[in-house]
This record gives sequence, structure tokens and C-alpha cells, in this order.
Amino acid sequence: MIIELKYSGTNTYLIRGTNGSILFDTGWAGSFPQFCRALGEAGATVEEIRYLFISHFHPDHMRIAQEIAGCGVRIVASDVQRAHIHDADGVFEKEENLR
Repeated sequence: MIIELKYSGTNTYLIRGTNGSILFDTGWAGSFPQFCRALGEAGATVEEIRYLFISHFHPDHMRIAQEIAGCGVRIVASDVQRAHIHDADGVFEKEENLR
């Protein structure tokens, strides 16, 4: 089952399986509380998520990844994205919230 989580203007999906879930992309910095609320509205919890797949490294698709990983979720990205992991660092440096 695929559930679209609507909370930060990013296309974020929870893909539920029989052995846990995969989260596809995240959202903007500061949207972790809204993410948790959207999960709850979908009848899900962060504890059921096993993997977070990041499609690409723009701030709106991966900014709360570390907060989600802090809940025990493993971050996954495709090998072709490896060279782009730090592409958004300049944007992050300008933000007050450097998480």
C-alpha cells in the first residue's frame, strides 16, 4: 500500500509492506513535527519505517532525513546520487537551523 503524506509541499510517500515500511523522500527543515502528525493521520508511526529512500539531494526532499534516521530509520540513496550528497550544503549554511 502506498500512502501520500501531505505536510510540507514535497511528494512524500509511505510504502507499507508486510515487514515494515519504506519512506520515499522527506521535507523541508523544521517539518519533522508535521511529518509525525501526517504519519499519525495515516495510521502509521515512525517506528514502522525501516528505510528512508532519498530520490535526490535538494533541501525539500531530504532536509529532515537526519531527524528521521535518529528514530532508527536507515537512509538509502542510489549510487548515482553519491556525488550529489553535498550539493545542498550551501543552502543549509544560510539557514539558522543547521540540522
